[in-house]
Amino acid sequence: EDSQRSVYQYKRNPNQEITKHLWISGMGTKDGFDTREQIINLIKPQTFESHQQGDHHLFLDFPSEQSASLVKLRLSEAKNPVTNKPFRLEYRQRIDPTKKIGIVLPQDVSSSSNSSIPGLHHFPEAISKEAEELLINTIHSFTWHEHLGRRVQHYGYEFDYILRTIHSDQSLGSFPDFLAKLIRQLSALYPQIDLVDQITINEYQPGQGIAQHVDTHSAFESFIASLSLGSSVIFEMKHGDQHVSVPLAARSFLVMEDEARYGWTHGIPYRKTDRVDGQIIHRGRRISLTLRKIRGRPCTDCSFPSLCDTHLGAPPLPSRISG
Repeated sequence: EDSQRSVYQYKRNPNQEITKHLWISGMGTKDGFDTREQIINLIKPQTFESHQQGDHHLFLDFPSEQSASLVKLRLSEAKNPVTNKPFRLEYRQRIDPTKKIGIVLPQDVSSSSNSSIPGLHHFPEAISKEAEELLINTIHSFTWHEHLGRRVQHYGYEFDYILRTIHSDQSLGSFPDFLAKLIRQLSALYPQIDLVDQITINEYQPGQGIAQHVDTHSAFESFIASLSLGSSVIFEMKHGDQHVSVPLAARSFLVMEDEARYGWTHGIPYRKTDRVDGQIIHRGRRISLTLRKIRGRPCTDCSFPSLCDTHLGAPPLPSRISG
């Protein structure tokens, strides 16, 4: 039975007292040969409990100090077959991130939680893995632009990040075929998506997020939709003292309409990990497609004036989420 991937953290062991945790460095991948996999296969998987791997190292957790010591002795005589150099081996001390003083873990979110926010619709597995991979590859074949420290693409109309609006007289032209096809596919889940005439694609690296905000009322119509690709993330929504966390897995399709769109702010925490069902989830690179229908007129009859740019005289300022 394969070992489990460790969610622990490790720190140096200056005096190299024997522990149950071994750090192995001096490995990596070259010409399709992965020395990390060779090490894992060399040590029978049942002899260690869990592992973490980086680009050039492994952390192995053993059931006893004796097991760790025997493996260290065995590997001290081995060499990296690619470089013909010995591996670096050290005992490490393990830290449980759920007990480490000074570390505040992300709030635990249930993957099965259903929000009661009126107008919020969540469609997991909206597209297949194959469609997701094709979509990501196609997006990367188009030109990225740098805005606010992340890469973006705009279609239909460009979003003005300074004024937080759309200039309806500055059309970028028709959608490319891959986006037109995607809209037809998503319309089976939410028919109004056929009205979309503006799409922004954002790339988020681990640790990146977006401040709590509401999409400008006067700029866009009554629904905002989003498709997540590549990695999961926690989507945070706030309304006064109410706070709702929505776990978005890769390939999730989310729609905010009416109250969820106009009366709640939304954002993504700036952090590299989330916690779902008690498990630490490490974020990967995520691509988000935001689909909207431009409005381009004042929001004079708004039921949510506290978040309305027409009533406030300007869009409400975003507030960054910590954590």
